[in-house]
Amino acid sequence: MRPPQAIALEFSTLPAGSEITRVHHLRFAPVEFDAPRALPHGEPVVPTLYAALDSETALVEALFHDVPLTGTRRLARAALFNRFLSRLVAERDLRLLTIRDRELIKAPASAYRWTEDWAAALHAMAPQADGMIWMGRRIADRPALVLFGDRIDASELTATGGPEPVWHGPGLERVERAAMRADVTLLL
Repeated sequence: MRPPQAIALEFSTLPAGSEITRVHHLRFAPVEFDAPRALPHGEPVVPTLYAALDSETALVEALFHDVPLTGTRRLARAALFNRFLSRLVAERDLRLLTIRDRELIKAPASAYRWTEDWAAALHAMAPQADGMIWMGRRIADRPALVLFGDRIDASELTATGGPEPVWHGPGLERVERAAMRADVTLLL
């Protein structure tokens, strides 16, 4: 895998009022940025909020991230416990760095350190970016995104739906449909 290097930066605008959907753990409010356990952007820690423009992509990107793209593709239903789906609206235009590098997007969980290095380099190279956007890892025609908590405040996001639990009821039905689309088997 190649190291981060100088690249041409491309930006997209997510207009104010656009709805985004995120999957988050119970310990986070719908508009609360995650405080990473590791230091994906180095010092200081940059809180992040991963989301997508639709619920299926948000579910697939968040819940199936560590499931291999080939071979045995399974996820224990226990991994869904205490996870919620929430819908948010951005109160202002968001400037997002567009990521098109498929090697970076499709990197397996085992390459996490490499993707952390890329994220840190891109974060530093684009101080005007509120986050990054890319076409999903498993659903390549649908955008996923990450917002940087040091560049956008949670008060600039408004929860419009949820939190909806994904381990039972309608939320689980959404996960089951997303799993079928992503060719992932949910185990009891």
